[in-house]
Amino acid sequence: MRIFLMILCSLFFAGCIDTTFFAPLTSEYRKKKKALDEYGGWYIFDVELYNEMEAIDKKRDEENKKIVALSRANNWDGKQFREYLKKVGDPDKLYPPILSNGCKYVDDFCLGSCEDENVKKAKEKLREFIKPTAGSGIRYGVREHAICPDGKTIVLVMSVNARYYGTRYGLYGNENNGFYFSKPSEIYITPKTYKVFHLIDGEFKKIIDEKW
Repeated sequence: MRIFLMILCSLFFAGCIDTTFFAPLTSEYRKKKKALDEYGGWYIFDVELYNEMEAIDKKRDEENKKIVALSRANNWDGKQFREYLKKVGDPDKLYPPILSNGCKYVDDFCLGSCEDENVKKAKEKLREFIKPTAGSGIRYGVREHAICPDGKTIVLVMSVNARYYGTRYGLYGNENNGFYFSKPSEIYITPKTYKVFHLIDGEFKKIIDEKW
């Protein structure tokens, strides 16, 4: 018993006791995992614009990689690199994140700044589709989206995911800010398969359902 207590104390002060380690044993985790196994993944609202965005990004990345490879092969300095970009064109400027409809796409979460009517409708559409998961604690949000010249937002991709929140115990802090013995911790819950849904004729269709 004494040895067990010594080990427990050692783990505590080393910051090694984390309640997320026991997450799979909890009903909360299992409820979220079950919901994600069915509905977790990526939801593409406009397949055509999404493919256009992917093509632009791919071309830009390819050209940037070519230039970086040339620079390394020829040991260019900063001046030579800039002169070459001036000659052939900067891929970041040649392939800007602008879709054919004139809207600028953003590869990041759409937060409050783009919460317009289109975003609300997209969220409502997804909320209705994943309605069977109500109360499970899974989350959804707008990922890739496009901002148009008129200020409106086009939703390209939304994601459905979940986290499990716990507590990590140990000795933290310092003399200036004070010491404390716990801090929040979290883990992402991974569904059993990678899924992609496309919005086709007003309905979500599962296009990809593969093991990780």
